[in-house]
Amino acid sequence: MNNIIDKIKANLVIQEQWDKNSFWASDCEKDQFELYHRFKGTEITNPPKAETQIIFTTGKLVELAIVERLEEMNLIEPPFFKEDKKDDELQTRIDIVRCGIKVSGKLDAMVRDNGEVVVFEIKSFYGVMQANELRNGNPRVTYLKQLAIYMDALDKERGILFYIDRGTGEMFQFTLEHIEGYIYSCTSFDKNGFEVITQFDLLKDYERFGTIYNQYVAKDIEPDSSFRYKVPLDKIDWRSLPASKIGKARNNQAVIGDWQVLYSPYRDLIITKEAEQYNKTMKEYLGYTQEELVQIKELTKNYTTWKKK
Repeated sequence: MNNIIDKIKANLVIQEQWDKNSFWASDCEKDQFELYHRFKGTEITNPPKAETQIIFTTGKLVELAIVERLEEMNLIEPPFFKEDKKDDELQTRIDIVRCGIKVSGKLDAMVRDNGEVVVFEIKSFYGVMQANELRNGNPRVTYLKQLAIYMDALDKERGILFYIDRGTGEMFQFTLEHIEGYIYSCTSFDKNGFEVITQFDLLKDYERFGTIYNQYVAKDIEPDSSFRYKVPLDKIDWRSLPASKIGKARNNQAVIGDWQVLYSPYRDLIITKEAEQYNKTMKEYLGYTQEELVQIKELTKNYTTWKKK
């Protein structure tokens, strides 16, 4: 009955293999543990499911459609580095060296905007929570840093981060400006019209890449993960958490930890390494023990009546 579906899924879960020999613009704020293992070619423990892959593919098609529409409107600037661009490449590749480290990327487009050629980066998304963040003037910093690296590589003073909701078609636009040195700033507005400023120093990210490569990759020393699967109970600010999250923890339906671990391609490896710190196997470490549940219930007594900060 589902022969075609099964064939599509089987094709989608085939993992592309490649040798990582540089940091990517999209690696800003990624876990140093993941980046180390990417460089070392460690097989990922949690590959994306077929359904996730098709979502990625759909998102890429949406982004390509935006570029094609901009081309029809004669707003696309011919790509840079034509001699280095393969015929089958839809994006333009950049390669730079910062802090002695190679950084690469593939930008979506260069667009003419008010007489100026600016870097144009497209991100598609789906979901109410992400849309609400964008309406409040909060684009993801990691996306802004990716755009900033392209601006740095091409010596551009301005870039545009363009979002489109795959479900509703709603679009958002954020402008990133080069201030000085490696400092970049994005000014937007929340739903109430108040100004929201996101500013960062890209040099810190370049230096972080250098530290990860020189201190860990080059020396073959595995770093700790930047994130935790399970935060120690006495380190959690319980009163800052939503009641729904506390309820799930009290019922052992979820642990309080960093979401980045759950979405990491090395999730099981991260949890295994964290479990070893407590002389436990991954299976023993998953979820909460009965002793931990007793402690959680004591720490969150009457939590439904708490006033949030």
